[in-house]
Amino acid sequence: MKGIIYIMTTAVSGLIKIGQTGTNNYQERMRNLEANGYYNVAGLKRFFAIELEDYAEKEALLHDIFNKHQVGESELFALDQELIRQLLLSFKGKVIYGYKDSAEEGVEAYDGKLDIRPKYQREFVYKEKQRNAVMETIKNSFPLNVMYWMIRDDGGYEVLDGQQRTISIGQYVTGDFSLNDRFFHNLTKEEQDKILDYELMIYFCEGTDKERLDWFRIINIAGEKLTDQEIRNAVYTGSWLSDAKIKFSKSNCAAYLLANDGGSLV
Repeated sequence: MKGIIYIMTTAVSGLIKIGQTGTNNYQERMRNLEANGYYNVAGLKRFFAIELEDYAEKEALLHDIFNKHQVGESELFALDQELIRQLLLSFKGKVIYGYKDSAEEGVEAYDGKLDIRPKYQREFVYKEKQRNAVMETIKNSFPLNVMYWMIRDDGGYEVLDGQQRTISIGQYVTGDFSLNDRFFHNLTKEEQDKILDYELMIYFCEGTDKERLDWFRIINIAGEKLTDQEIRNAVYTGSWLSDAKIKFSKSNCAAYLLANDGGSLV
């Protein structure tokens, strides 16, 4: 049976809640915990949630593994939330809440409703200095430039511009890099909340293929230089092309090896 295992942070730094609920009860459960707290602990906030087969057994396994870090008989644990997130991701479920970087398979959030790195976007290109500048901007509550999201036909969104900034934020929060020798989990509760509660400025856009191409060209004029192929990928999509990208755009695929073999394969 499928259900959801979730992680919530609390008002107490380093104290998290690991719980489980049925798929149909998830939203109501989250609202109740965020509004009323748990076990005399307030300030609960959603951090990560994943839908899994045999979820009750997997949650019980987690509680057993980390019982030395458990607060009494509660679902509260003195643990690093990122450690538990990575462990839950190893179960290969469906991410319901949180940020998921699948490398060449793309980057998404909010159960796939937000496609952070669509097929036409470039690989991550920010250098350390640029990446750190994004986080310094947020930590100081300065405004980031507006981001552009394209409205999809299914009601979801694609990041048309702002991919590198969004991924920088996601990577810092999930512990991929430190800033001034401090990882996200080393910050105080107040510092973490300041980042998690930072409001982004989003412009929603929609239109025809030509309008999408015009948007993409204009928005990216002042940013990192795009190749002509990346711009073409912004518009020309379809089942055949998507399948071809999956097969031929990965590192060490046949096309990649042929293009980088110096002629030895021909």
